[in-house]
Amino acid sequence: TYLAQYRWTPLGSTVLKFSGYRDLRTYTDISASYILVQGYSSGMSWAPTYKTVLQLDLAYEDWHYRGDPGIVPNVGPQRHDTIRTARLTAGYTPVPPLRLDVAYEYGRRTSNAPLSGYVYNEIEGEARVTF
Repeated sequence: TYLAQYRWTPLGSTVLKFSGYRDLRTYTDISASYILVQGYSSGMSWAPTYKTVLQLDLAYEDWHYRGDPGIVPNVGPQRHDTIRTARLTAGYTPVPPLRLDVAYEYGRRTSNAPLSGYVYNEIEGEARVTF
């Protein structure tokens, strides 16, 4: 497994980040007991004012389902999924302990397993108080 990350701040209000990784994740299913995940991501954030921030994150992952638990005989190829996501977040801090975020995420999963691929759109809101 590995994780390589690079964070660059070309300007005081702009941050660019890049990462690449290979990891094992637990997964309990009749066809696999863990997933080998390989992927990369990039993102940028920009704070036009002290109280506001805009952030864009992109990610690509390959999921290889491994570790046959032996429950069902494996007669076909091992499952492989590809996941792509794009997320846009806007944040506002009206007073320092309170932060408000709204985000939109688009995701697409393709798979060699029947009926396992999908596309989704998500809108999310969050209010966070930090002590």
